[in-house]
Amino acid sequence: MSFADEAVAEALRRDTSAELSRRVNSHMVGWLRGLAPRLRHPEGWAAAGPLGRYAAHGLAMHAVQAGEFDTLLRDGEVLANLPPSAFLDAAHCAHEGSVPDTNAAADAVHLHMYGVTPAEQGEWTAWLHLMAAARNDADLCASIERSGVQLPWKVRWTHWRPPGGYDPGYLKPGPVGSLFDVRWHDRPAIVSTAYGKAMNVWDAETGDQLAGPW
Repeated sequence: MSFADEAVAEALRRDTSAELSRRVNSHMVGWLRGLAPRLRHPEGWAAAGPLGRYAAHGLAMHAVQAGEFDTLLRDGEVLANLPPSAFLDAAHCAHEGSVPDTNAAADAVHLHMYGVTPAEQGEWTAWLHLMAAARNDADLCASIERSGVQLPWKVRWTHWRPPGGYDPGYLKPGPVGSLFDVRWHDRPAIVSTAYGKAMNVWDAETGDQLAGPW
């Protein structure tokens, strides 16, 4: 639905208490999540008819208004059906533009920043599944697989650094010839260099640059 005169919507927002708004939105979240089994479709809820389209595009923002968005991030059966635009809008609104790392909202933001914007819901869901697999989030992977959305990728993902994934757990060294214990002013450190390029010293725990480039 939409308002012919947006001033009507603004007036309703002004005259509605925050508690009433929270309760109405919480009711909508519960109602739409309860309908999920009826909306299952290989191409996502939006392909299941008008109610499915509303759920796909509206559920995440209802969750934001209800203060339940972070809880929604653990439900892969729901996330798999949210279009990228609806998911990203809700994530930015929920956290005022600063999305925490290591959850599905951060995954979606990183994918978008790196230009991953597939047109098909199944491919977007497969990317979310891959990002969760790279974070070793087996529970989220399993719930995405139960969503009813058909994932187009038929491979098993192992250790891979996803877009935006700079955690040390994602990184692997190249060929190692000799190992040395490196310290910089008694702090455990890492020295990095490449042929013909500068040398740098990094803090092994925080990743902060301690010295260089030389």
